[in-house]
Amino acid sequence: MKVELIIIASEILNGKTSDANTFQLAQFLNQMGLNLRKVITVSDDEEMMTKALQDSWNSADLVITSGGLGPTKDDLTKVVVGNFFSAPIEFSELALQVTKSNYERFDRVYTLGQNDYSQTIKNFIPLNNPKGFAPGYFYRDNLAKKILCLCPGVPSEFIAMIKESLWEKVTPYLEKKTHHKNIIFKTYGIPEEKIFKELCPNLWEELEIFGNVSSLPHYYGVDIGVAIDDENLNELLKKEKSIKSLLEKSQIRQHIWSQVPINLEEKIIQLLHLKKKNLILIESCTGGLAAHLLTNVPGSSNNFYGSMVSYQNDAKKNFLHLNENLIHEHGAVSSQVAEKLAQHALENNDVCNLSLSFTGFAGPGGGDQVSPVGTLFVGLAYRSSQGAILGMPAEKLLFRGSREILKQRFTYAGLHHLRKFLEQCDS
Repeated sequence: MKVELIIIASEILNGKTSDANTFQLAQFLNQMGLNLRKVITVSDDEEMMTKALQDSWNSADLVITSGGLGPTKDDLTKVVVGNFFSAPIEFSELALQVTKSNYERFDRVYTLGQNDYSQTIKNFIPLNNPKGFAPGYFYRDNLAKKILCLCPGVPSEFIAMIKESLWEKVTPYLEKKTHHKNIIFKTYGIPEEKIFKELCPNLWEELEIFGNVSSLPHYYGVDIGVAIDDENLNELLKKEKSIKSLLEKSQIRQHIWSQVPINLEEKIIQLLHLKKKNLILIESCTGGLAAHLLTNVPGSSNNFYGSMVSYQNDAKKNFLHLNENLIHEHGAVSSQVAEKLAQHALENNDVCNLSLSFTGFAGPGGGDQVSPVGTLFVGLAYRSSQGAILGMPAEKLLFRGSREILKQRFTYAGLHHLRKFLEQCDS
């Protein structure tokens, strides 16, 4: 099935907000064994909306629109779609009931006439909005064998309607001929160019034998994906096994840290729980970003104690009791300071048995010839089963980028340093 998305949002094109719906829809379709073929973004303009609809209706099997269903003057989607199909917009008892249900969910009462939510395009089926007020709409052209779905533009409403209201209506029209699976290998510490040009120059072609290959570089690594399908489930599993064997024997095997679609912070929380560790962070150059990532994971409070952003040197001295002479002698950005920060974090509390510290130069100022801007020191300390606080040698890393990018690279580098320790340590 060829799927296309039309985003109707002047606010995206004028820079007032960003597009989240493409990402959410693409992820969902990928799980369903489908791919998003094309995305068109247009302003709230009847002529532009009509042209986009014409283009997608001619080329796709399933067209989804996002936006333009609200109560304001610039919400033109129903008008444009009605004109496109020469279909009148009329009162619908079903649309009224759907709207009332949407309002009741938020302890609101819907009054007929306060907006046009109770009206629908003839032959379009109203869809429940699990997260908002405005209904969506489903239309199937049996002759053309095409589907058009109108969804709200608010990201939470959009994806909830796709998953909870729309997809049960689309499913009967999907071809049920293949099994589908997305294989993913997450790597760290090696750039995309080095993987495919230097270490494994034939890897892409070798993987392409099994399915569609993708490579997604991040600031902190590269995700290599292979989308495979087969009519026979056993053959699909054989393909998966062959792919994993190929990667595990390749020159990048030591850089692969996950073979499942998990992000680093989720992996850290899983390992902390598995190894029975309670973590405390001391952040300087990362400004609390590491704590932000970890606390995005539900249940992280079970193993993540907290973080202190010890940004100024006085904070390091006053709250962590770091020796002032140590800073004067080696500098705040040094292996000695990173190591002591991690150790002092455990000395000052008896709850945690693991600590991680960050100190570095994010720029644009600071740094010197020995430790220029982009330098990061990561310290790690842990409490032994006998209660002794043991420190690991600090890791020194050097990155390039803007201040914002460096903060992200520092954060992920430190968390990967922590991940490697957790994978090797005993519980």
